[in-house]
Amino acid sequence: MLNFLITPINQLLIFLYGLSGSNFGLAIIFLTVIIRLALVPITIPSLQSAKKLQALKPQLDRLKKKHTDKQKLQLAQLELYRQHKINPAAGCLPQVAQLFVLIALYQVFMNIVSGGQIDGQPINQRFLWLDLSQPDPFYILPVLAGLSQFVFSLMMRSGVESHLKAPKDKKQKQKE
Repeated sequence: MLNFLITPINQLLIFLYGLSGSNFGLAIIFLTVIIRLALVPITIPSLQSAKKLQALKPQLDRLKKKHTDKQKLQLAQLELYRQHKINPAAGCLPQVAQLFVLIALYQVFMNIVSGGQIDGQPINQRFLWLDLSQPDPFYILPVLAGLSQFVFSLMMRSGVESHLKAPKDKKQKQKE
């Protein structure tokens, strides 16, 4: 079904495996970076749209107070989006693209790990102290992934809060 993605990703992983000195873990890291860079062109417009939506939040809150009828509220919100040239569905495209890439990556990894070979050669499935073909008995990687996601979300939240707080501080200084 997703062979148009699976085949090139598989070939790229094979190339990166050879380039990294037959280190499967490094090949996966390089592949991840390349895929993230490839998804940047569709991610940037989504981030810009989210930023515009965040800037409209005060106006959207006023509309919610003004309109008690849900249908009128939706129409008013759509009109506001149209005036500011914002497509609220613009954030969906990167998520869908990432989902297809994630499914393709899963297929590539399952094919390689189950076969244990790349181009007929046995692969080195070790990275640092881990055997990437075996389940992690200590759950180190899931815990590290969860912690890094948590820290990243805290950093993003504090960045957004400071960004939102800055205009209020400027207004207060102007009043004084």
